[in-house]
Amino acid sequence: MRLDYDRMDRQFRKYLETPQSEPVWEAVTNSVLFNIVAFAILLPVGLLLICTIVFVKIGASLVYASVAGFVTLEVFRNDRKRLEKHPEEIVPIVLASIIGSRADKGLFLGSFSRSVQEDVNFLARKAKEFGELYVGAIQPGAHEELVELLNDDVYIGSRRRVVPVASAEGRQLILFDVSFNRRDLHFARDDTVWIATAAMVKNRGGNDVPQGQIVQIPWSVVAEAVVI
Repeated sequence: MRLDYDRMDRQFRKYLETPQSEPVWEAVTNSVLFNIVAFAILLPVGLLLICTIVFVKIGASLVYASVAGFVTLEVFRNDRKRLEKHPEEIVPIVLASIIGSRADKGLFLGSFSRSVQEDVNFLARKAKEFGELYVGAIQPGAHEELVELLNDDVYIGSRRRVVPVASAEGRQLILFDVSFNRRDLHFARDDTVWIATAAMVKNRGGNDVPQGQIVQIPWSVVAEAVVI
């Protein structure tokens, strides 16, 4: 199985222009009204927390973020229009399943590296290996740091964690917490379960891993770019 990244990206951009992509836009953007309501709530909460002893730092952070958003007019900006002008901030990624739950939430393996995304056989092999480490089917060996990450299996939406160097074979691998729709899962011949996603790639706080929302999209959007 191979993946043509350029073709996948073209198909993804076309999809974002269709009415079917509305759930994606709703998931990755906030409306101006939402931003204003959030500002109206978080500012007074922050001011109240500053008056306490225990939560002074949290309160100060909320007040700073609220005031900064108002002063820079970020509160009044339409996220969707901004993203339409900066398409590089939302990208397509295919992810291989490591752990799935009956609640349709799971841990998936992927990468923002183009070369790693295109090497889907490598991703499938590593996802299977990580799944076996999680259930204890193979010994941790040099993967003790990874096993610790895998065992922290409480679902946190859109969480991203870098796979330790010792387990990534020198390539960029990331663990993604993603909520999925079973109808859009793709079952490969090697039994790997795949999903297609739209991911925000905005760096925050100097973190090397781009942060932001990640949401599943129909597999049909990328299907033509996957060569069996």
